[in-house]
Amino acid sequence: MASGNIVHKWFFGWLIAGIIVSFSLPCRADLLSGFFYQKVLRIVDSPPKGSIVENVAVDSTEFKQTGIENGILFQTMYIKSGDGKYYEVKRYVITSSNDLDKVIGSETNENQRNIKSFYDYYHADKKQAELQNIWSETGEKKQPLLIVYTDGEALKNSSDYDKMAEDFTPHCCGRLIQLNTAYLNGRSWVDIKNIFEHEFGHFTNLLYDDYLGPDGDHYFNEKTSPQTAFCEGWAEFLAIRREIKEGTRAKLQKIQKAVFDSWFFIFKTKDGKIGVENSDTAGQYKNYNADSLSAEDLLQVEGVNSVILYNLWAAFGKNGDSMVFKTMADCGAESNISDFIRKLIEKYPEKTKVIRKALKNATQNSLTDKDIDKILTGSAFATQEKSVGVVSGKVASPKSTAESGKDSSLGSYWGDD
Repeated sequence: MASGNIVHKWFFGWLIAGIIVSFSLPCRADLLSGFFYQKVLRIVDSPPKGSIVENVAVDSTEFKQTGIENGILFQTMYIKSGDGKYYEVKRYVITSSNDLDKVIGSETNENQRNIKSFYDYYHADKKQAELQNIWSETGEKKQPLLIVYTDGEALKNSSDYDKMAEDFTPHCCGRLIQLNTAYLNGRSWVDIKNIFEHEFGHFTNLLYDDYLGPDGDHYFNEKTSPQTAFCEGWAEFLAIRREIKEGTRAKLQKIQKAVFDSWFFIFKTKDGKIGVENSDTAGQYKNYNADSLSAEDLLQVEGVNSVILYNLWAAFGKNGDSMVFKTMADCGAESNISDFIRKLIEKYPEKTKVIRKALKNATQNSLTDKDIDKILTGSAFATQEKSVGVVSGKVASPKSTAESGKDSSLGSYWGDD
């Protein structure tokens, strides 16, 4: 999930107070700062008087110690749910795998075992070095990252479990990334890592979604706005990149096929559809064949943005990380893919031909030379209006439509986040 309409300019203090105890952050710019295991105990109608209350789960980065359990500091707090009730939770400060073993216990299900696996994966030296490099290269220096992983398994056999999945949906806000067992229930280990990588992508920059349509959701193959498509496309690119580097889905030379065969067939005219939401009716979409849309329309689709970013990264070979990340460091909060490409060429003019070729490869030649010229001269999106559920396409009406709510083919590869 993106940062919603939240601009990533929030800076938070991190206090542990009981008698007031403070954790001191490292002096150098370390990525790793804190990992909180958050256990949902129950749902109550109202919090006790004088208790710690948070209105939105993802907003909370403060920690005020209310007790110690097995030598591990914890905070009891109440987080407001979407229906006005409150989750009673314990938030533990985790500093080792042994800490997690103590607070989760030995009687665990798969979702809880995934919390332990994720902790070990995230804290591995190699992974920390890689994430530190991305964080440094992209240029955005928020305070170090905090992760809150919520265990809602106490609610699993109740009607509140699905509700908790939404209330604690994977999200990046400022320097905090939130994950939860209900949302990740039944997902593969590969998908869990991809969802984290997606949210980490949002952490690395100041980009934010400026338009999500009437239903407030976004999908891999949905047309939103230039800014939203780039914000989400960047996050999805980092998940693609992770799979390539870790070899969990496709080898480098096969990723193009994986993108187009597994991820919604965006540019296959027989099956590929771009979803456009009705600007007046939340959740009502029309599906357009990709080849019926203009370049400006296609560039407002996050899946298209992610595939373009992947192709650029891959075209630069061993210099891909450095070139792509350093260019992102020059992008402001309201940037789009056109801005990124122009900045890329400004930094690396000798790569202009490679960049043009990568743009064509990424869209299976849906972008013409004239379209690319418009991108490079800054005239792409010049006349586009934001927040409109229409297309400027090459044809007056879609070749194929689905108008009965969200079409089954519309969905984010990483989930609804």
